[in-house]
Amino acid sequence: SDAHHLVSSVQEMFADYYAINDDLFSLDIPSTSCFYSDALWNDQLFERISDGICSVMLALKKAPIVRYQASSDLTRTLATEVTNRMRADTVLFDFGSKQTTPVLLILDRRLDPVTPLLTNWTYQAMAHEYLTIDHNRVKLEYKNEHTEINEDLVLSSTEDAFFRHSMYSNFADLFDQMTELGNTWNASRQRKGDIQTFEDMKNFISNLSDLSSLESTVHKHMLLFTRIQDEIKARHM
Repeated sequence: SDAHHLVSSVQEMFADYYAINDDLFSLDIPSTSCFYSDALWNDQLFERISDGICSVMLALKKAPIVRYQASSDLTRTLATEVTNRMRADTVLFDFGSKQTTPVLLILDRRLDPVTPLLTNWTYQAMAHEYLTIDHNRVKLEYKNEHTEINEDLVLSSTEDAFFRHSMYSNFADLFDQMTELGNTWNASRQRKGDIQTFEDMKNFISNLSDLSSLESTVHKHMLLFTRIQDEIKARHM
């Protein structure tokens, strides 16, 4: 099929999951409440969860020991399914690593019903709590007598250095980080206006993409910071 010999290589990539952060992934399943009742059990959704977990292990090149919560029939069923899949395809899960075998621990969310009800006052958590982060994007739709906002903003710790640095910062400390970001932008704008020689022009052109990226970052996080503050005030937090 490659008549013009344009294909240099073909690789199999396991990506049946959604990466949120470097250390966090999701299977993008809105609800798993069907598994708490035999009458509502969904075989297709259970298959999707099993596929997703195995995909993560293959992407990370890990063949872990599977452990589960003994008091939960659901976690035992899932652990058994994942283990059986690993045993059924030993070649695929043989990565030839001599490192310590990792552990996959499967817990039942019902074991700790309190934690999801807590409000974490960090930047990423509050952006999701008040503005909703969906696939690393925040849809801002806001209108009042002074302004109208309709923007789709990307929040990715991989692409956004400021967000990567501040995503776990306490919201009270975020103001100082926003001020520092704004000062950096102002300093860059001042340098942009100080073009007197050909060398200055060359430096300006070479840094133009960085200046544009910094401007976009300042604009995005100022919008988010302001909207979160508005939500805090509106909810009397």
